[in-house]
Amino acid sequence: MVSVRGAAETCRNNAPLRGLLVRIGEYDNVPRKQAKFLNFIRNSMGVNNKDLVQSAWDAIDAAGKANQQNVNTSAAVVEASAVVKESATSEIVTQNGGIKKKMKRKREEDGLSDSSQVVKKEKKKKKKRNTDGEATAPNKENNDVLPNLNRLVGVQPETPGKAKKYKMVSHIEEIVTKKEEISVKKLKRKVLAAYLEYHPERSAEDASLLFDKKIFKIPGITVSHGNVTLSSAA
Repeated sequence: MVSVRGAAETCRNNAPLRGLLVRIGEYDNVPRKQAKFLNFIRNSMGVNNKDLVQSAWDAIDAAGKANQQNVNTSAAVVEASAVVKESATSEIVTQNGGIKKKMKRKREEDGLSDSSQVVKKEKKKKKKRNTDGEATAPNKENNDVLPNLNRLVGVQPETPGKAKKYKMVSHIEEIVTKKEEISVKKLKRKVLAAYLEYHPERSAEDASLLFDKKIFKIPGITVSHGNVTLSSAA
């Protein structure tokens, strides 16, 4: 658990508490509710010092809140970045519109505002291209604007055949169904590797928190003694 590791780092000067937190971190099925947590430590780990157990809970709870605050801060940064990109896109489009207006005014000043003259000129050009056997050239202005716009805004082209959104729960169900039984640690490694491939902007710590949040809430899956199995096969 990320919260347990974080709590242990903050208790370096309290050897008994740090030792208990390190032991707790070796378990994958530690309860998230205070009452169940206290019973788990006393019954499963044989620790009867109520003050020590309560201190462990307080330290884990504080570390969990700190992690959540960091996640919220990261989300705010991503959202702000998206707003900046959107503003940059609007500015580029506006600039392109201004350039086109200037070009139009220039054509009018050169005496090319008459639509009939423009049509005649285009027909003559088309006829000449067909006569010479040349293929119609693509609109270079349109071809140049979109790549430049994507490059300035930071948009990357989509990879064909790749899903737009990674579904962690579906991936967990797929792995457990195939394996029938797998350790929590091994399952977590597989899922986090896939998640971070789809979301390189996220941290491993964020991915771990999301996994810990979802693994106990998936219907048909049982987590017990560090292993994950299908409920029907349990």
